[in-house]
Amino acid sequence: MKNNLIKLLISIALFQHIKAECKTDYILEINPLLLINQGIGINAERSLFNEYSAGLNLEYFMQNPYNTNGVSANRYIYTLAPFMRYYFLTDKMFGPFLGTKLNITYSQSIISDSNTSAQSNVFFIAPIIQAGYRFISEIGFTLSAYIGIGFKSKNNSFDTNEFPSSKLDNQDWKNANEKLNKDVSQIQPDYGITLGFIF
Repeated sequence: MKNNLIKLLISIALFQHIKAECKTDYILEINPLLLINQGIGINAERSLFNEYSAGLNLEYFMQNPYNTNGVSANRYIYTLAPFMRYYFLTDKMFGPFLGTKLNITYSQSIISDSNTSAQSNVFFIAPIIQAGYRFISEIGFTLSAYIGIGFKSKNNSFDTNEFPSSKLDNQDWKNANEKLNKDVSQIQPDYGITLGFIF
């Protein structure tokens, strides 16, 4: 019995050592910070070689900036973003890092009332550079923070040329368009405080 217990403890210690030396760890995280902008994100990342890793972000935004007098403005944004990171002080996917990312985004904007609607669909890409830091606890929980900036290939603002002719002078439609386009430009911000686990 005692020998079996010793063998079990040695096996566990050996497994932990092999896991610590393994370069194919996976991290899965969520990005609740995007809730500020009515969105959510999921990040998956895998160690590649030396200090490098690769991953994929999936982000979804469902924004409703205007809903007054029967007029509603909505924007739905779907983003798939492959990325690479360089951990310049370690090869274990923690500590400070620099990264590049390519946002591949489909944006759908809609302004509508009870009898009319107008829609604008835009597909764009946005290369991004980022910097951040990840902490990993002893039991494998992860906490990351990063910030970055990029440039969209197209501006996804709603163009009044999409308005039906009957709504061109409608003040509620103009207000909805103004709210929908607030802070929208070809600059692509990138930010996150992510929580997850390393496998």
